[in-house]
Amino acid sequence: MQRRPYGRKVLGIALLALLVTASAFATTMAVTKPPPSARPSSEVQLTDGLASHVEPRFSPDGRQIAYSSNQSGSFRIWTMSSDGRKQTEVTSLPGDQVMPGWSPDGSRIAFIWKHGSFSDLCIVSVSVDEQECATKGASVQNFAWSPMGDVIAYDAGNGIIRLFNTTSGSDVVFPFASPVRDPDFGPSPSTLYFSGQTGQGDYIWRANTDGRDPERLSQTGSDVEPQVSPSGDRVIYLTNLSGRYEPWLIDLVSGTSVYLFNFPHVSFYTIPEGPHLASDTFPSWGPNGTNILLISSMNGSRGRLYLVTLNFPVKLTLPPLPQGTTSILNVFNMVPLAGPACDVQWSPRGDVVVETAISGSTQLFLLQNGPPVKVGYGG
Repeated sequence: MQRRPYGRKVLGIALLALLVTASAFATTMAVTKPPPSARPSSEVQLTDGLASHVEPRFSPDGRQIAYSSNQSGSFRIWTMSSDGRKQTEVTSLPGDQVMPGWSPDGSRIAFIWKHGSFSDLCIVSVSVDEQECATKGASVQNFAWSPMGDVIAYDAGNGIIRLFNTTSGSDVVFPFASPVRDPDFGPSPSTLYFSGQTGQGDYIWRANTDGRDPERLSQTGSDVEPQVSPSGDRVIYLTNLSGRYEPWLIDLVSGTSVYLFNFPHVSFYTIPEGPHLASDTFPSWGPNGTNILLISSMNGSRGRLYLVTLNFPVKLTLPPLPQGTTSILNVFNMVPLAGPACDVQWSPRGDVVVETAISGSTQLFLLQNGPPVKVGYGG
């Protein structure tokens, strides 16, 4: 996976249980400062027709979008300019080609080739249309490019992560003492973040790519899909500790780990209850590392897109705090869209591409200048 394209002190188990229990309740607050405003944005439809266009991913410079589309029959990898022009099919293998992920220099796209009962990791060179596969007859689940573009870490299934060197062609097992999944790189090419199964649960870890210096970062259990912020000082991950997937945030500077929709300093309140994540979607970091886009399945519905602004200062009235106390709140606002959202990614340039379900197909839309927000806190 390209998810994305991640300290050390974590909350105790008792406090974590309290946080999860408290997340089921809402509390009234009086905000004396308006929520953060978003720049005006126009929603531009990039694709059309009866086909499905899915899994959009911006190139590192934000000028192109790679995506998977079945407009020519099976799903194949396509590219287009960020305004929807120059739509070009770049893979031609039998079966389905899905989950595109750009190399850091934008010259190659890795993807998963699904054929028969196999899921192989393959790479296409965009400029010369050359395809090669790193695996043969494998069961690849997801993958992540290293910051240098010379290594792809991929989830090979069965609790194994492998490291494929795109220069030498070597393919080695990432050494860890227990089952692992969901690899992701931080800013350092020698550090890998992943979900590791230890004891009775899955936790977020980081370690050197040679397996040295492993460090457990999360404490909740059932923790998957770590994603590092662009600045490398935070990690967002998903946990189903409470019976549904919810986003948690690790601050690698302070070492704290908190439920994304709780007050960082008043941890036993959630105001209001946070959105419920759709279990098959990924949050997307904004380019400045202070905003996150995520897709929610709140109240049984699918496809609501939310913008989360981290550490936003507000004045509020909330017992037991004195009136007018200034606190830091992770606020979330619903983003209005033309239809239910299925996938989302933020461009390095600030634009957003959204996969939207419309009339039996899925189409791609560009939110120029970022996501518009038309409601208040928690809406």
